[in-house]
Amino acid sequence: MTAAEPGPDQGSQRAGQLAAVVTHLRTLIPAESADRLEDPDFDLRDLGTFDSLAFLELLIWLESAHGVVIPDEELLIENLYTPSLIVDYLLSATADRSSR
Repeated sequence: MTAAEPGPDQGSQRAGQLAAVVTHLRTLIPAESADRLEDPDFDLRDLGTFDSLAFLELLIWLESAHGVVIPDEELLIENLYTPSLIVDYLLSATADRSSR
């Protein structure tokens, strides 16, 4: 196993977080677009309906469901525009919080 490869626990944690993120994102986008979320690298901005309100709802969910507070300087769609990036951010933020 290299540093770039997640261990078994990390992989299952990532898969669980990705499933949770996709499930929540399905509540924020039109039902007819939900199947596009099967691709973890799908760019939410391509939907045309993932607007600032949906982004704000995502941020509120990250904070309330996962205790993640995103600093103002990181509140950019560029940091969270795919399901995979959202999971990366979530795992990084929760790891930082648990290491304190």
